[in-house]
Amino acid sequence: MPGGVREHYNRATALTRRGASDAELQILHKARLFLQEKNHQPAPDTAARRRQALGRLAPAPPRAGAVRPPRPDADDARARRQQEAVLRVRRLVAEHQQTHMSPRRREEKLRELHDAVTAADGALTGRLLWQIRALREKYAVDETTRSRRPPRPAAGLSDETLAAAAAAVRGALMRVARAQQTLTWAALKEQLGTALPDMTDQERQRLIALVDAASERDEPLLSSVLAAADPQLAEAYRLSANLLGGHLPADDREVLRDVIDADVRQTHAYWRPR
Repeated sequence: MPGGVREHYNRATALTRRGASDAELQILHKARLFLQEKNHQPAPDTAARRRQALGRLAPAPPRAGAVRPPRPDADDARARRQQEAVLRVRRLVAEHQQTHMSPRRREEKLRELHDAVTAADGALTGRLLWQIRALREKYAVDETTRSRRPPRPAAGLSDETLAAAAAAVRGALMRVARAQQTLTWAALKEQLGTALPDMTDQERQRLIALVDAASERDEPLLSSVLAAADPQLAEAYRLSANLLGGHLPADDREVLRDVIDADVRQTHAYWRPR
């Protein structure tokens, strides 16, 4: 019997990739609990799933008197790369705070900062993360209030275009969250039309980060509504979450899926009464 349930569960999951109603999500959730029980796996409640997933990322505290084994060379190299990226982030943040830049130069430096934050991969301090978020919010406001310039095709989408698209995407995701549904990128593009121009993967990551950066501190990330329905956006969700203080690793897709699953449920609960 569990085999038949699993087959129907997998088929139902595939059919709801473009969005699912609250009732459909409840049915899928019950099926998942049943399969976990049959596999003798504990089924955590929804409210605890995000905490449990993130808790798996924290190293266990060493026992008293225990001697830590030496880290492999690969871990040492990764730690060095992270530290170098943290130093680059500090330098770039200081440049943004102390140096006057032309819009073109500022755009280049923001791209460098985004790449450095990604390379740091969760090694940034809380103060640096706060400074980065403040910069992003400041420039998002600046760009939406400045007069619009013609886009430069050779350089990709302008900051103004991305900021306007992010505002449109945020509004659409709020409506989807209130309806207790999820949404793929293709369906979002069809819904928004010319308000969501064609863009590269890097530009799409920047847009999603702008959408989440506009959230209040107690809000779950709206990008979870996209990542839950469109697996190709899971990486963009991870980068956005890490920019805002998360510590999601790049090499554990199971943990990432658990966090996205929990976040989309929190997002539905948060926006239902609003």
